[in-house]
Amino acid sequence: MIFSAFSVSYANILEVNLDEYVQASNVEHWDDSNFDHAIEEGIVVVDFYAEWCPPCRKFGPVFEQVAGELEGSALFGKVNVDNGRRVASQYSVSSIPTIILFKDGKEIQRKTGGMDAEAFRSWVESAL
Repeated sequence: MIFSAFSVSYANILEVNLDEYVQASNVEHWDDSNFDHAIEEGIVVVDFYAEWCPPCRKFGPVFEQVAGELEGSALFGKVNVDNGRRVASQYSVSSIPTIILFKDGKEIQRKTGGMDAEAFRSWVESAL
């Protein structure tokens, strides 16, 4: 499977200093072996990304920030598409970053491409 990085430039919107970035402790990391179990219950927000993807690297800190702010409201997790090829294929993820909201194991919303923290928070809150 070939993945493409989302082409819209969010460089000005999502500028972050990655040296100061601290990963949120409540964000889990999943792959093909544990993904299905992770999304079984409740609201789950999943960021499909790759380490080599510049838009993913820009959106990563936003995902972590909002996950910290909404801790307890939903489960937040990430799937590196290079380690979760079956899952990415199962959910037809062909551009990254792709963020999917699940409720009790079923996809309810999806966004492709990065967004700023306010837009991402509002989008997640609309599903809560």
